[in-house]
Amino acid sequence: MSWAGAWGCIVAAILVSLPAGCSSHPGTATAPPPASGHVSGYGNGTVTGRLLAVGGPPPGAPRPMTPGTVTLSGPRQYRVKVDPQGRFHVTVDPGAYRATGTSPLFGSGKYLCRADHPITVSAATAGTVDVYCHML
Repeated sequence: MSWAGAWGCIVAAILVSLPAGCSSHPGTATAPPPASGHVSGYGNGTVTGRLLAVGGPPPGAPRPMTPGTVTLSGPRQYRVKVDPQGRFHVTVDPGAYRATGTSPLFGSGKYLCRADHPITVSAATAGTVDVYCHML
């Protein structure tokens, strides 16, 4: 790495954190950052689930709420967009989380969708939680 590149890494590390391609150890490179909604690290767990609309006109069966965003609030806060089927997947630090969600199709994004219960994630474990938007 050239001196100009090294100084760029040092300045970036001071301002934000080490960007992809920079390292705190000369002569090595770090991996690129993980995709949005995913945080990598030793001892993390994963949470998967769906953002669903429930209720409304009969039959009122659960259906994917897309587009939408799910937020997990706990030791840290994680925010992830759902896929076209309303599913989400996020890697989190261990701890207890409350899951909420929003969608522009539910109260123009102003109403809050909620999970029925909090979820507790341990290191290297996976948990599942669905978030419901209760339609009237």
